[in-house]
Amino acid sequence: MPVIDVHAHWGVFPFATRMASVADINGILERFDIEKCLLSSAEAIVHDFVKGNQLLAEAIAGQPRLLGYVTINPNYIEASLEELKKYLYKENFVGVKFHTEYTGVAINAPETNECFNACRRYDKPILIHCFGSQQVEQLLAVVEEFQSLNFIMGHMGGNAWKDGVEQAAEHFNLFLEPCATLADRDKIHYAIDKMGDRRVLFGSDLTLINPAFVAGMVRDANISVQQKERMFYKNAKELFKL
Repeated sequence: MPVIDVHAHWGVFPFATRMASVADINGILERFDIEKCLLSSAEAIVHDFVKGNQLLAEAIAGQPRLLGYVTINPNYIEASLEELKKYLYKENFVGVKFHTEYTGVAINAPETNECFNACRRYDKPILIHCFGSQQVEQLLAVVEEFQSLNFIMGHMGGNAWKDGVEQAAEHFNLFLEPCATLADRDKIHYAIDKMGDRRVLFGSDLTLINPAFVAGMVRDANISVQQKERMFYKNAKELFKL
């Protein structure tokens, strides 16, 4: 069964991780039959988003399996808007990444909303790190305000994943992906039971987490083969127009 991984990273985080190069990542994708992998830059998330986006663009050039997210930082609104313009017209950049923890800017802050408003012209999904009840509520406010944009709740809300699922069920422009170090029982089945099988995606958090960890959660879930196929592959293919 082919796989599209919608939440992965290229580069080195300030953690004890390995397998950060393009060659390493391609080796992992081959091993797990991952057809496409959507990457954000570790450098862009943690430190310099402009430099990180540039390095990612150079790294994935000519790599058919690798696609990019352009990372924004609402502390620098004008620069973020320039980054959107620079990369989202490229064929191999398919979405936007925002990480509230590293930027220190709330998901629904005015600065963030200004960036999201600019995203309307590009029609690209926005992957947002979302962990805990407060961030789930912040994301829901954004989802309601920007109904023409598609958002992905990264980590399914983390330790607030049940809240994330229940709230997402009411918003058809909100998608979920479950990667986290929390392997809660029946997490995948619960999500699909509550909101159907069209808005749940596969994301591994590679290279921070081995794809086998999250893939095991999906394969062991009490859902049909057809639902697993939608989650592993078809939903992302349709959302990102791949």
